[in-house]
Amino acid sequence: MSTRVTLYFDVGACAALSASQRSRIRHQLPTRLTRDDVLYVVSSKHRTQSANRRAATERFVELLADVLRPTKPRKKTAIPTATRRRRLEQKRRRGEVKRHRGQAPPADIDRSGHRAHDVGRNRDSKKSASFW
Repeated sequence: MSTRVTLYFDVGACAALSASQRSRIRHQLPTRLTRDDVLYVVSSKHRTQSANRRAATERFVELLADVLRPTKPRKKTAIPTATRRRRLEQKRRRGEVKRHRGQAPPADIDRSGHRAHDVGRNRDSKKSASFW
């Protein structure tokens, strides 16, 4: 004997629901509705049929309560001035990095990053000569 319970509720024929409530149910629970606008809830969690009936009924009530609860309107909030300023400053810095990317270094700087007149500067000093 099977203890599984399926609860069916005809959303389209229910006189207690307004048109807007029916519409909300259709949009928020499309996977639980058949093509005939019948809402179904299945329960096979428990070992007895009576417990599964209670579970299916409770789940049905929870589903409808969640769907029919009015949603709170979103309050628009302004972006804080400091946050906006920080974001724009980061964008400016990033733009600078990208603008300087790929540019050749000035002519007096070699590939290693040293100035041309600095290359080999310490070779002639007494300190480096006496070391070797």
